[in-house]
Order: sequence, then C-alpha cells, then structure tokens
Amino acid sequence: MRRHGWSAILLAALLVLSANCTKTEEVEPKPTKCWHTFDLFPDGTPIEGDTGTSTGAYQSLDGDEFSDWGFLVASAPVTNCVVVKTSYYSTTNNYLMLLEGNPCSGANRIEVTFLDPVGQVSLAFSGASIDYMMEVYDQAGELLGVPTQTAEFDEEGQLFTVSFVSDSANIKRIRFGYVGTTVAVVAIREISTCDIVSYSAPDWFADRGNLGHTASTNSQIPLPLSERWRVNLSGGIRSSVIGAFGKLYIGTDGNTMYALSPQDGSEQWAFQANAKLSSPAMAVVENKQVQLLCTVQAGYSRA
Repeated sequence: MRRHGWSAILLAALLVLSANCTKTEEVEPKPTKCWHTFDLFPDGTPIEGDTGTSTGAYQSLDGDEFSDWGFLVASAPVTNCVVVKTSYYSTTNNYLMLLEGNPCSGANRIEVTFLDPVGQVSLAFSGASIDYMMEVYDQAGELLGVPTQTAEFDEEGQLFTVSFVSDSANIKRIRFGYVGTTVAVVAIREISTCDIVSYSAPDWFADRGNLGHTASTNSQIPLPLSERWRVNLSGGIRSSVIGAFGKLYIGTDGNTMYALSPQDGSEQWAFQANAKLSSPAMAVVENKQVQLLCTVQAGYSRA
C-alpha cells in the first residue's frame, strides 16, 4: 500500500494481524525530543548556512555542533566534508550531507559518534534510487550489523528509514552511505535514539511489522480470511497500516493520520499534518508515552 496512490479503502482482511491488539494506551500529540532534525542548532539558533552555492546554501561544521544532543558528526574516509545543506532539490528542509567535488570526492559516508553508547538508532534520509546502508559499531570498534534500505529518488524529498537495535545498548558509532561504487547523494534529514516499541506479535508497530521488515508473525492467524469492515479516508494511501495498543494507524495523501478501531473501523482520532503522509508510520516510546512517527513529503510529522 506504499507509493502507489492506491484507493483510500481499507479492507479489514488485510489488517488481521492487528485485530487482536490488547493494549489501549491513549496516544497524545506530543513533540519528541529524541528525534533531531538539522533545522536548528541545539541552542535553538536556526541553521541558515554560511556558504552559498548554485544549488543552495550550506553550513560548514567542525563536528561537535550537536554534542548537546549527544553525538558528533564527521565524514569518512575523507574528513571535513560533512555539512548541513539548507535545501534538497525542491524542498526547503535542512539535511546533514556530504560536500561534492574536490577535495571531498572520496567522502562516501556520514559518521555519527555517540558520546554515550545507545541501544537503538534510526535515520530518516532521502537519496537516489539505490540501496543505502548503515554500518553500526560498538565501543571496541567491532561491527554489530549493517542494515540496508532501498530509497527512491524524489525531488520532493521522500524520506526512508533505516534502524538498528542493540540489546546490549552498546552502539557507539555509525557510518551511513550508499551501497556499491556508484556515487550518490547522502542526505540525512533526522536522527533518533528513541526506544522503538518491540512488543511481541500481534502488535505490528512498523512497516512490514518490525525493524527487520520481515512481514511475518509468530501469531496464529485464523483462516480463511474474510472482510470485516471497510472505511473511506480522505486522499489516496501510500503508507502501510500499522497496529499497536489496540488501534490501527494509517496516513493519507489528504495530509491526515488516522487512528482506527480494529473492531469496526471507527475513527478514534485524526491528526492533520503539513503535507502528504507518504511512507509508513512507526510507533515509538519515550518516557513511557506512545508516539507515532510518519513521513511526510516535506519531513517528519508526529501525532
């Protein structure tokens, strides 16, 4: 149901994995402090760029500008090539990016080092129509894993998410960039160390169910499947349905995030975003409060 502009009709037969959720915690609109964009410095000063180019301005960085958020940034293998660019094609959003051309033509990774080890990290990024990867390292420099995510080029800056969770909470450093030798844009819109919900099935808290995007569950699914209800929502649907805490969540091209009852499809609440919700939502927890993250074509919006 993603990126195809399908009709805004939800078939309950497709949502059976969420039908048995038992948690009923209310989800309240609340800003998330552990998701960081690059529109502002930690002290609240706007990042407007100190160098102009034909494609927009960029802000040069020493690497420690975001230390108050708990991390340092750098480029690799060539250093001193990471900047905050104040536009991405037709968007006006800021992105953590690599400079292009000499002397930075050899830089192909954005490196983020956490001042204190973390248990989980997620990046929201835009890019070319290729695979991207995030190398994850512990304090000893040992590789923990390399999650990948395929992006699709979009001049409006469609966002994609790559995440990694460590049960030992020992993530010290990540390197993010493209897979292979084809040179492509590397542009991070947001970085997060939020705790992602990792409840056992039937909660379906992210695209394709979990961080591994396996689209599988250990729960018993009663067969045969049949339609229980259907509902019409405003605008076409690009994002996947997720289910958690006794509700189903879906974003639409009508700029609206809906929470629906899995029993009858009735609307529990609706949140108006500032753009089309173009890719899947994700349920996360911070300070024991549930929050929903959903990608909009101009950036992330939260309900």
